[in-house]
Amino acid sequence: MNQTQNMKFIPLTDWDIIRVEGPDTKVFLENLLTSSVSSLDSRSGQLSGFCSPKGRLMASFWITEQRQNAILIWISKDLAPEFAKKLQMYRLRSKVEIHYEPNFYCLYGVLSSSKEQDEINSEAFQFLKLPEVLHESQQIARTVFAFQQPPPSIDNELAEQWNLLEVLSGIPRLTSATKDLFVPQMINFESLGGVDFKKGCYPGQEVVARSQYRGTIKRRLKLGTIMGNPQALFRPGDLVFTEQELDQPAGVILLSAYHSGLAVNYVLMEINLSATGLPLRITRPDEAPSNLIQIVEPPYQLLTI
Repeated sequence: MNQTQNMKFIPLTDWDIIRVEGPDTKVFLENLLTSSVSSLDSRSGQLSGFCSPKGRLMASFWITEQRQNAILIWISKDLAPEFAKKLQMYRLRSKVEIHYEPNFYCLYGVLSSSKEQDEINSEAFQFLKLPEVLHESQQIARTVFAFQQPPPSIDNELAEQWNLLEVLSGIPRLTSATKDLFVPQMINFESLGGVDFKKGCYPGQEVVARSQYRGTIKRRLKLGTIMGNPQALFRPGDLVFTEQELDQPAGVILLSAYHSGLAVNYVLMEINLSATGLPLRITRPDEAPSNLIQIVEPPYQLLTI
């Protein structure tokens, strides 16, 4: 039976895939990424990232093992070309091949129950199981599928719900507008399994470790709700200001979504902890500021060491 025949697929036009394969794949990526690739197994998705030498995240993504010696990197489309080139640069004598072709895969999201997601298991297509999200007293499972041809049942109307659940998950996804801005802990990466502090060196590792063990993190990822800005299109990279300091940004938006039923905007934002008790607004040049942002804690505990 075709497992996908009754599913409603949501186009994910801002996602893409890079494939890394070859005998040295895991060792190659282990030396570059913030998470431990050696513990990756078939079909389990793992949050990971790539840092600059200064410890700033240049990309965030999920990785899955496609088959032995082949790993898929599920990444924002606008970061994929540059990151694929960066992987090529680091390849040197490693026995790996980097495969990236824009639009080679068609990516779609599916919302389902946990039971329905657990039943997904096929070699006929690639998929990434994302963490469930609690919304309106329901646990909703999210799965990303990669096909080379569009599936038969596409539902664009579910895009709003998919975007909302991505924000409510509290899991960051960097885009070109938010790369090179944060050390991983600023966006709670270590609390989501995106950083392994026991593994060996990778670009920026010393900075990331020092930030963790010295307790120097003064900024964190928070959820926010904004009432009364109907269908406002807040974008990654939009700046957040306090009313007391309109010339100094207190934070930045990573992701946003609009709940049309409640007429509420939801945002995922990195914010200076000293500003969390102050009135906050999103402000753009030559535009009126947004209504006040109500801060909400993400749905997980921060890692303590």
